[in-house]
Amino acid sequence: MKQMYGYSRNGDADEALKGISDPKAVIFISGKEQAESAAAAIEEAFPEAAVIGCVGKSYAGKNVYEDGLLVIGYTGVEAVAGVIENVGSMPLASIEAIKANVKKIQAGKDNTVCVDFATGNDAELVTTMNIALLPKGISLVGGDGMGRYRDL
Repeated sequence: MKQMYGYSRNGDADEALKGISDPKAVIFISGKEQAESAAAAIEEAFPEAAVIGCVGKSYAGKNVYEDGLLVIGYTGVEAVAGVIENVGSMPLASIEAIKANVKKIQAGKDNTVCVDFATGNDAELVTTMNIALLPKGISLVGGDGMGRYRDL
């Protein structure tokens, strides 16, 4: 696995994507002003990559970023991404999609981690995800996104 990252203080996606090539997975953290445009630019630049992101502060290397856009790309991995619908009312409705993604990449405890940016209702969400993850020994890590951009 190889990790690459790029940053733009003003949220310019082209600048943040300069050092990233052919990723299989992309995680981004942005300021709220550029979240939607960053998500669109990343998905356009890497249509085959699994992309997740949220609004918030970020860090990479020895730097902490309180604004702008941080993009982290990974090669040498298999990745899938998805959105759990109705997090506040019925996240369990997405369990079959989670199980399908686990199966799609033959995920297991020795080769997989699940990264999640929650959008609220965290306890129910974690419980739901662990229905699919725990039987395979897959660890779950993540955090809670901020503002109305939590679902990007």
